[in-house]
Amino acid sequence: ISFTDKILAIFEEEAKFYSNKGGNVNFVGHPMLDIYRNIPSRDESLEKIGLTSDKKILLIIPASRKQELKYVLPTLLKAAKLLQDKDPSIITFIPSGLKEFDAILDHSLDEYGVNGKVIVANEVDNIKPFLFSAANLALSKSGTINMELALNSVPQIVGYKVSRVTAFFARYLLRFNIKYISPVNLLLNEMLIPEFLQEDFESEKIFNSALKILEDVSTRQDIISGYQRLKDKLGKPGVTDRASKDILDLVLQ
Repeated sequence: ISFTDKILAIFEEEAKFYSNKGGNVNFVGHPMLDIYRNIPSRDESLEKIGLTSDKKILLIIPASRKQELKYVLPTLLKAAKLLQDKDPSIITFIPSGLKEFDAILDHSLDEYGVNGKVIVANEVDNIKPFLFSAANLALSKSGTINMELALNSVPQIVGYKVSRVTAFFARYLLRFNIKYISPVNLLLNEMLIPEFLQEDFESEKIFNSALKILEDVSTRQDIISGYQRLKDKLGKPGVTDRASKDILDLVLQ
């Protein structure tokens, strides 16, 4: 802690940890609170996307790394196919993580018979707020995207899988063991959103969990209420201003 004059923490527990170690810490809050302050309405979003209110929107967010296209994408697409067979009003959208993924994702939709559209990488930033606002459910890999979905009140199911070799090394050599894989559940320290990891990452399990969220109002509301508790833990909007003020105060001392 002696190597720094001031620590600007974005998580409460982070602030407590460094404070207990003797650091000069200020909890400023999470910067995503400022990014997602103005969320478009669902009606506006549906119009932007070009869909009517009788359609259900399923987001699939499978990859920011190439290996995730191999280990994560197929299972999510199989689950999406099961959902569409059950309810043909479901339309799938896949925001592409990288330009090199665009064609692969488009081909994969056809391969698995999923009715949907790939949002190419260079269009994702512009359309993402509308996708989030209109979405009924997201099937996603674990990562920062889980926080984005939560702050936009999108119910989600999280999954992840790596190769058997990688899983073996992680479990038995590195002794890698965590309670939860998504930042949302980690921060709340509870299983708010369903998670499926490695052997449990199966399309049928995801399908059954998705149906419960889509069809059971109380299940959906529990997730939305949990998101509000998450937002409360992340602080209040104005994070960038608070951080900037602390930096200026330190520089001008």
